[in-house]
Amino acid sequence: MNIIDAFFTACQEGQNTDENFRRFIKTRCLIFLVLGILGFFTALLPWLAETFAWDINAHNLGYFSGMGSGLFGASVVVYFRLRRTLKNPEKFRKERVKYYDERLREITRRAWALAGFVLLISLYLVCIVGGLFYPILHIILAGLALLLLGSYCIAYWVLSKKM
Repeated sequence: MNIIDAFFTACQEGQNTDENFRRFIKTRCLIFLVLGILGFFTALLPWLAETFAWDINAHNLGYFSGMGSGLFGASVVVYFRLRRTLKNPEKFRKERVKYYDERLREITRRAWALAGFVLLISLYLVCIVGGLFYPILHIILAGLALLLLGSYCIAYWVLSKKM
């Protein structure tokens, strides 16, 4: 399971049916299509910067080019893999069984909880140490930590109302 699966697992309503899972796969196809388009335009950013004479340093141009092309390539691969899953009944059945497996869902839930905890502690430590030398870094990282905690509280509240 990846981050998209974890999001949909948390927000999923309905029963374990072929039609629900087919709808889930189609929604993922749409998300990866949008991510591919976003990656394509991010990869075009260096060309646009050169064409319109924007003042962006070479390191950032390379970063945008690499990040955009990587996002575009990965999105295309996942999109076509999902389309192939929709067309092949045997592969669709295997993916559905794997997706609804309770053990894998619990592993994913615990892994995300641990990753969130590690991220929060890392943000805190870098905020304290980095804030000594760069005050703006302190503000940005404290804001990110608050965003993480705020999104957790909102998600907990919304999901507790649904369940």
